[in-house]
Amino acid sequence: MEVAKDVVAHGKVVIGQCLDWFHAATFPVQVAVGTAGFLAASYGLYCVWFYGGTRRVKSRVSLKGKTVIITGANAGIGRETAVDLASRGARVIMGCRNAIKAQAALAEVRKRSNNNDVIFKQVDVSDLKSVRNFAEEILREEERLDILINNAGIKGFEFYSRSKLANVHFAKELACRLEGTGVTAYSLHPGSIYSSIWGSSLESSGRKFLYYLFLPIFMFFFLGEKDGAQTTIYCAVDESITHLSGGYFANCSLAKESKLAKDEQMAKQLWDVSCEATGINPNVLTV
Repeated sequence: MEVAKDVVAHGKVVIGQCLDWFHAATFPVQVAVGTAGFLAASYGLYCVWFYGGTRRVKSRVSLKGKTVIITGANAGIGRETAVDLASRGARVIMGCRNAIKAQAALAEVRKRSNNNDVIFKQVDVSDLKSVRNFAEEILREEERLDILINNAGIKGFEFYSRSKLANVHFAKELACRLEGTGVTAYSLHPGSIYSSIWGSSLESSGRKFLYYLFLPIFMFFFLGEKDGAQTTIYCAVDESITHLSGGYFANCSLAKESKLAKDEQMAKQLWDVSCEATGINPNVLTV
């Protein structure tokens, strides 16, 4: 009997060890499956919220006969915006720095929008001489300009937040100076976007490995480029917001700015500094 007990007891130990080994061996798989399930559920809830909410542009207004300029239109939000507006019948001018990338994007935009009235003009928004030449070319060759979308991004995280604050201030001041003309100006936040700007910014700072490290997070929890373009398109086509000129938009609706963004004096100073840097008369548009 004692032998039997000993065997049974020993058998229990062996079985326990086998189970411990099994759990240890399969633990990474369990974690992976659990994580995948959580991400899938989260993404599913996000899709339900996003597609059932207000973040999609509802207006199907035609832009036939209108001319649109979009800077930085060779990739990301700019390219998706170009596709949407060209699909509405607009003549779209893609203002891009890299001619090779722009030509590839041009073919894609024409194909996806079924609109061949889409052209590329080269401009480097970080070079004021290039910007001036671009503007002069537009004035010479185009009969009209209905929508201008300053989309081109800026490399370097140290400048990113400052440039976004400047965009808000500039739009507010421009709206004040255009009051009564029928021309409106808006600034916007597209949302957290899974876009190529992250890779290029990290690459320029020598930290591109971070992009690949966080790539799964970007893919699951950030908006795609088409989704991220929605607020830009909304501000460009929605006729119900003309009375909100100078406003700051996010998620296809008017959003609350930070306290710093409401500083009217800073907005005026930015206008003056911008005019001085570009050699433009600050009173070219009077309040």
